[in-house]
Amino acid sequence: MGTSKRKLNEKIKQLIQNNSSKDIKESVPIATSEIITEKELDKVFKEDSFRLFVVAGINGINRVRAGEFGEIDFEEVKINEVTLQEIIQRILDIVEETVDTDFADVMLRAFKLALTATLKEDKAILEFVLDFCFYLIFLLVQGELIEAFSDVYTDFGHDQINDLIKQQVRLIVSEELNDLITDYVDGKVQLKVLLKQITSKANAVKIGEF
Repeated sequence: MGTSKRKLNEKIKQLIQNNSSKDIKESVPIATSEIITEKELDKVFKEDSFRLFVVAGINGINRVRAGEFGEIDFEEVKINEVTLQEIIQRILDIVEETVDTDFADVMLRAFKLALTATLKEDKAILEFVLDFCFYLIFLLVQGELIEAFSDVYTDFGHDQINDLIKQQVRLIVSEELNDLITDYVDGKVQLKVLLKQITSKANAVKIGEF
């Protein structure tokens, strides 16, 4: 573990311990806002990786729906788990060939989760982009908070803590970000503008607003 990450972990655990007398629903927003900073977000979004993944994902989804993956029918993708995973892997293979920049492991995990939900539930393209952003931030926050919260709030299991973190991140990554994310993907705004807005929302979300 790097020095900066270790310091962040220690800071978060101390913060949670200092608020241990509070309801966990009050502590989750406080700790989440400490994680969601422009510096931490930049580590997982990277400058070009997020945009490249989004574009590749949209192309892959459109190709599946247009029947461009040979014998595989889109209706089968939605109902057959084996076919779904096969298609997801084929899209991932294309993405990894297309994206030649370094990207965080969490980027690939978030992409797969968003892609799975989009294909299985036949979601709109814009929902895929928003889900991708959501999962990327959720996995970042979860990775930093889950163990610390488990140590302090011993009555809560990992699933319960994960649900609270997801609810908090959903409040931050809401439909209000749609236009800004679209502008970023289209190259109209820089990544730092998007990350600044996400950070502002993390700080503005009311404590315990579940």
